Amino acid sequence: VVCISGCAAAYRISAINGVIDEWRVQRFLGRYCKDSEDRGLTTMLLRSGYSTVYSPDALTSTYVPERFAKYVKQQIRWRRGFFREAILGCMFMYKRGIGASALFYANNFATILAPFVTLIWVFILPIFFGLWIIGVYIIGAALTTIGISIYCRIERKDYSIFSMLAWAIFNLLTNPFISLYAYLTVRNGGWLTR
Repeated sequence: VVCISGCAAAYRISAINGVIDEWRVQRFLGRYCKDSEDRGLTTMLLRSGYSTVYSPDALTSTYVPERFAKYVKQQIRWRRGFFREAILGCMFMYKRGIGASALFYANNFATILAPFVTLIWVFILPIFFGLWIIGVYIIGAALTTIGISIYCRIERKDYSIFSMLAWAIFNLLTNPFISLYAYLTVRNGGWLTR
């Protein structure tokens, strides 16, 4: 687990004591890190050799943005933190074993490239191949989402395939722009939603 979500986190005090001072003053590109504290702390713990564990039965609640503008600001903040910690994690994750490091690097590579791939398929390729190419992209994204949805439905009986499809469509329309903006403004340190 490369991000122990703040609202569902539990830590060993002995692990935290080794990184807490560094975490309090974490800087990236010359600026103090005010966002994604949970991901930053997880990165430091992983770098220190600790393991993180996912508990699928853990339950928690959190506040979520009720308006689109606040949601966008939250996502910008989260993606800036993801981008920062992905870069920092690349410097040591290769030491964590072949399985963990392969998943880490593949996920980061795919996540960082995803908005660029979307923009190329939706805005550049149609210039050369016609608008039908956008349909190919949408079908590919839908099939991927359906596959993930079926897997999640098998693992969790209460999981809604239709909700996942709606979420995927929403993400296809918003993710590339939010992610690109977040990557280009990664040095900005404002919380945005407080």
